[in-house]
Amino acid sequence: MWDDEKLSKYILYFKKINREMALEKNKKLPSFVLERDPMYTAYEAKLIEFVHYVETINFMDTNYNQTLETYHATIYTDMVKKIESAPEELLKATLSYLIRAERFTSGAWIAFVEDGTFLKVLQRIKTLNKP
Repeated sequence: MWDDEKLSKYILYFKKINREMALEKNKKLPSFVLERDPMYTAYEAKLIEFVHYVETINFMDTNYNQTLETYHATIYTDMVKKIESAPEELLKATLSYLIRAERFTSGAWIAFVEDGTFLKVLQRIKTLNKP
């Protein structure tokens, strides 16, 4: 499943981005966004690497909508509220939702980085992975 070293690396990455965004409030594009228009958003390599890693280790839920429904987390705000106590199955579905959202809404990942959702999910995974 998750390699602890990579998990820690991605947690640090999202913490760094959140700090940078707090300092760059008036900047048009966050530092991790290379280019953006209504149809396409280009992200820096590190964010793309994170997404590919999640897909590579098979931490994706192909039935994420059904899983989210089972946990009564079909609305984004409900999903975020449940992260802190979520079991692995719900974290998988949540991360799948977050990653897939970019396919349907260009720039979706910007919001998930800004509000710390990616970071919260990774921190919860780290908590569950502790021996």
